[in-house]
Amino acid sequence: MRKLMKWTLIAIVILALLLVAVYGFFIGYRYWTMTYSDPAEKQACLAYTKEKVATVILNDRLAPKSEITAFTQAEALSHLQGIELPLSGIERNGEVWMAPFQQDARHYLGILDCNALTVEYSVVPTARRG
Repeated sequence: MRKLMKWTLIAIVILALLLVAVYGFFIGYRYWTMTYSDPAEKQACLAYTKEKVATVILNDRLAPKSEITAFTQAEALSHLQGIELPLSGIERNGEVWMAPFQQDARHYLGILDCNALTVEYSVVPTARRG
């Protein structure tokens, strides 16, 4: 009886360690795939023009289910949605493109991360009057 308990406990510990190792692998793999893009795609992203950055950000903001490929198309659709994204405000800071824009009287910052090839948004606080 004691041998059975001993081997059962050893099997449980081994299974638990195996489960932790597999779970850790999947978490690490997911983090790596979300954080690092293909080096060629990263270099292409870093070399984007301001129009291309605006197109990528507006495509993500306006039409996540369809691809907007031309800046003129993105610009026209953004005006219909009330988005003002001036090209003069787009800047690259290291491996990140930042594009301030306004939609529905709120100020946002569109962030294109060339490492992960992702677009994120931040709401820019504005001073309240009164």
